[in-house]
Amino acid sequence: MDHDRETSTLRQRLLDESDFEDEVFTGGALPGADLRRKRFARCRFEAVAMNEAQLQNAILDECVFVRCDLTMAKVAECSFRDVRFEHTKLMGVDWSVARDLLFDVSFDSCVLSYGVFVDRKMRKVKVIDCVAHEADFTGADLSEASFAGTDLRDARFSRTKLIKTDLSTAHSYRIHPGENVLKKTRFSMEAGLDALATLGILV
Repeated sequence: MDHDRETSTLRQRLLDESDFEDEVFTGGALPGADLRRKRFARCRFEAVAMNEAQLQNAILDECVFVRCDLTMAKVAECSFRDVRFEHTKLMGVDWSVARDLLFDVSFDSCVLSYGVFVDRKMRKVKVIDCVAHEADFTGADLSEASFAGTDLRDARFSRTKLIKTDLSTAHSYRIHPGENVLKKTRFSMEAGLDALATLGILV
């Protein structure tokens, strides 16, 4: 009962209030939570299930999400400023519609499969030890990004800027040199040989 009461209180606060600073939200299932136009500054979310949350026009500033579920969250015009996601499910999120200004996120041990990052400017982003099956990075700027340990199976790279991008320990990806912008890009051995093979170069 205490857990149910805490979840109910959390839900009511998130619905009733619009501005949160230095708060910690722990536990609870809030599917489809309506967080539109709300502001969260230096907040921490732990083990909160908010699949299909509505974050349109919200502001997230210096927030951390740990072991949360934000599958299919709606993030149109949402501002992400220094937001960290750790061990969090973010499947099917369309990041391409988030606000451009100061888009600053990092992902550690998250599930980003089926995510859409089309034309997203993500210079120096860190995507560490994540699963990003069939994620779409078409037209994205991933210059100086790190994908250390990330599973990129069937991820799409087309017109993608990969200048100084570190893919050396990522795996299960294929990148066609003629369809992307490469310069000082670090590939894994397997992906590098595969890229050369697409150019008719056998090593």
